[in-house]
Amino acid sequence: EKLIERFEDNELCGCAYYDIATIHRNKGRNGQALAALREGIEKYPSYGAVNLLRNMEKEILKPYFNLYNYDNRYYSGSTIRLRVRHKNLDRFTVWLRKVNCPLDTLQKYQNRAEELKRYSKFYSEQKFALVRDKDYQVRDTLVSMTLPQESGVYLMEAIGNQVGSNLTML
Repeated sequence: EKLIERFEDNELCGCAYYDIATIHRNKGRNGQALAALREGIEKYPSYGAVNLLRNMEKEILKPYFNLYNYDNRYYSGSTIRLRVRHKNLDRFTVWLRKVNCPLDTLQKYQNRAEELKRYSKFYSEQKFALVRDKDYQVRDTLVSMTLPQESGVYLMEAIGNQVGSNLTML
């Protein structure tokens, strides 16, 4: 920071902002890293490596979504727990699709939910709210979802704001 104060007119100070942001990121302070990056981009837009600053900014702001199923037994009408790992997202949606196919087809694709999707029809949708981390970090959130009363085989597809999706057979 002293280097920036001393040589403020030199566009190579953009590199110092990148280094400051890297230090903040390594310490888990993405908010401070983002502030340094934005200041560097604003002060030195013609800096030769300004794209390094922009790329790190994009990486910090990039959304992330993944869903893990806590339960491995499913019963009609039961409640299951879902662990959601997310970053920079406010919500996600779960679609349930009911599978309708012969038993031999179900056995053939039992570990390949994507293949079973063509034998399924939309059944229901549930939306869940998420709380963003104030420092742009990945968060874990645990939510519960009630399964349909109607027995059968279902596919669960979870979508996080067009970021990513998980498809699982229940």
